[in-house]
Amino acid sequence: MTTKHSRPMISHDFTRTDPKDAFLIASNAQRGYFDFYKEYSDQVKGMHALSIAYDKLRKNLVQQRNRIHALLDRCFPEFLIEFPLDTKSSSYLLKKYFLPAHFLSLDLESESETIRKLSWGKRGRSHLEAIQKYARASIGTRLDENEEMAERMALDSWLAMQEVIEKQMDAIMKRLIELARETPYLKIITSLKGISERQAALFIAETRDLAGFSHYKQLEKYAGYSLRQSQSGNYVGPRHMNHIGNRRLSCILYKMSEETIKYIPEVRVKFLKRQLTKRSYRKNVVAASGNLLKLIMALVKEKRVYEYRGNQSVDRLVFLEKKYANLKESDKVRFGKKVA
Repeated sequence: MTTKHSRPMISHDFTRTDPKDAFLIASNAQRGYFDFYKEYSDQVKGMHALSIAYDKLRKNLVQQRNRIHALLDRCFPEFLIEFPLDTKSSSYLLKKYFLPAHFLSLDLESESETIRKLSWGKRGRSHLEAIQKYARASIGTRLDENEEMAERMALDSWLAMQEVIEKQMDAIMKRLIELARETPYLKIITSLKGISERQAALFIAETRDLAGFSHYKQLEKYAGYSLRQSQSGNYVGPRHMNHIGNRRLSCILYKMSEETIKYIPEVRVKFLKRQLTKRSYRKNVVAASGNLLKLIMALVKEKRVYEYRGNQSVDRLVFLEKKYANLKESDKVRFGKKVA
């Protein structure tokens, strides 16, 4: 319960006194403007705490990568074309090289083999040759000896912090998945193709207890995905998400929806129908999340895993896929990049 928005209503001022707050709390309680307190098991509390810690570490990781990105933008911006910062290959190379002159002197034979092993064959000699080509005509700022030393020390510290954060995130996620396996929900949610154990564990941790929700709309509201609308007289405004909810859950739900729209007919049908009407990828992914939550809640209530069945959704999906394929073929400008 909060008195933040109610306080100015009494006497139209912002005075803060104990009697005023006591009156507001009593009034809001009488009108039912509150949420009931829920007591959860130690396992659920532990999972929720791990989820919060994981999210904070994720933000710290993004911060370190942004710092490294800013340094490379000054010194060697072309490096990011071939090696994204979220790969082991980039971390390995940046520990040894970071200026164009450094990459021009690297040993292609030995380094290409190491890069190939680190990237599981996704990157190799051709990428290093491309880096050397970029290095010869780089637009990066040239540094003197002292500046190079300072940037090297800063980069080493950020890489070290990034490595520590990644190890802690892996340890937390490992424990979180172990706890999630003890619940009846992990097996159900991961039966939906596209949802990993990592995403399912975070989803379970943030919702705490799915049995406490009687309708998927409650989950949608909890994530901040419910709609709000402004109306006055003859004016009716467009509907928007209210964004008042659990931001961690909304982020997890978006990622789950983004994957399931590729494989699950019940979710993809909603996405395609909206894409055919108006091509707005992110908004349509969020709109499809309602179908995903509806499906998850149905599976939880029936206590069964997802099974692919030939039903009306599949027939409808085949029809929509044909229309969507024709649309992408006729509008190659808008669909130039790969989309779902």
